[in-house]
Amino acid sequence: DTRSPRWLGWSLCIAWLAALVLTVVLGIGLGSDFHQRARSRTEATIVQPTGKVMHLALPRSSDQTWSYGWTSDHEGFDWNDEGLQLEGGRVRGWWAECDVERSPDSLYHLIVQREARGAMNTMAAARAAHINYTYEQKGDTLLLAPVLDFPQEDKFRAQWLRFVLQVPTGGAVHFGEGTDHILDDVDNVTDTWDHEMVGRTWTMTARGLEDLDAADPDHLKDDGNRARDEHERELDKARTDSLRGKPIAAIVFRGPAAKKTKTASVATTASVARTVEASTVSAPSHSFAIPNVLDLVPFLR
Repeated sequence: DTRSPRWLGWSLCIAWLAALVLTVVLGIGLGSDFHQRARSRTEATIVQPTGKVMHLALPRSSDQTWSYGWTSDHEGFDWNDEGLQLEGGRVRGWWAECDVERSPDSLYHLIVQREARGAMNTMAAARAAHINYTYEQKGDTLLLAPVLDFPQEDKFRAQWLRFVLQVPTGGAVHFGEGTDHILDDVDNVTDTWDHEMVGRTWTMTARGLEDLDAADPDHLKDDGNRARDEHERELDKARTDSLRGKPIAAIVFRGPAAKKTKTASVATTASVARTVEASTVSAPSHSFAIPNVLDLVPFLR
């Protein structure tokens, strides 16, 4: 007898149901731990730059190197992330971000936003407060480390950190090499991508961040939306000027001709009949009358 014993089928069924219930319970518990979100906003102490430009850069410490990336091919998806480490009971992550906003006054400010989640708001707030960050200022250069760390017992509950550099109107910020790893969709007048903002100085104007040196063709090559529009307008103007004063031959299509109505056809027929009648009356003496066909019938028999 090759049939499986009945007790084996029942055992597998019970094990499968137990695993399903356990998975559901754990999933509900994990989901509830993400239910509430808490965010804190504090201001870090910085020194005002001696000039009008604050230089933004990353620290070059040997213990703060990171890499991340992904590859996708026909065999599947592979994630390569070295930006998550566990050291000394603390979790270190390399996903801190940086943004730039307009300052509410005439000074530079560095705002630090921390966020985490928990089953209750108090738990989420406590986890957000446990997030540590690192920054340093050397003269007019502000070094922001894209590293955050939190206690291992807090577990990973969407801990998040963002630096916000507030630049006063008329002030400027220069993004140093490598800062594209920490910039997060920095708003600017020309809608320039973050990695294209690196190595350039951006001034906070009345319209927002703007590169005042963008008149350089090298800077306009990638983000020259405004220059491209001006160039297109100049081309349109040149074409208009070249055509001005020259005769232009054109065929204008005015649509299909209107259909003739029955009344118009009758009027036209009557007009033609009157014309023929008038021609017959005024015809010279050599004109002749057309014989009636019925009169010719006897001659055709």
